[in-house]
Amino acid sequence: MPTDQELLAGISTGRMSGFHKLYQRHSDTLYRFSLMVSGSVSVAEEATQETFVYMLEHPDRFDGARSSSALGWLYGIARNRVRGLLRAQQRLLPETTADAPGCSAERAFHLSAAARVTHSAILQLPVEQREVLVLCGLQQVEYAAAADILDVPVGTVRSRLSRARAALQAVLIEQTGFSAEELSHGT
Repeated sequence: MPTDQELLAGISTGRMSGFHKLYQRHSDTLYRFSLMVSGSVSVAEEATQETFVYMLEHPDRFDGARSSSALGWLYGIARNRVRGLLRAQQRLLPETTADAPGCSAERAFHLSAAARVTHSAILQLPVEQREVLVLCGLQQVEYAAAADILDVPVGTVRSRLSRARAALQAVLIEQTGFSAEELSHGT
């Protein structure tokens, strides 16, 4: 199976099959990231689409010396697109996804009651905390990779994640009387 780097090199020479393979490989992950950070189906769809358009137009901007996987690079593009779209809409507290209309079947994101409550609480966090919580906590991106994606030192990722977890815990307790751990265990 060709690496992301090989597929991007193919895109640079006009081979569209590389684009299709990279889209299949990474689009769902980037969509989920964009959805969890923005809280908006429309922003997530647009950010994902714009990320892949950017990749198609600028495959040479990927730095293969840092990693053979393009996912970190694509996360960074998606992050910037989500932020730009939210700024353009001037939205601080996005809509929740549970009842969002128009969510396609392949993108349907069925959340349990506890996950909906947690997601709603995540959306109340500052965007810097949301991003690191989604990357490291939900998508299980390693700290060093998250630091590259967010363009901050690893120590900043760690401190933002710590603050995000504490803030999330406080919001959950305030809203429900339960901690994140209690919600996940159904107590």
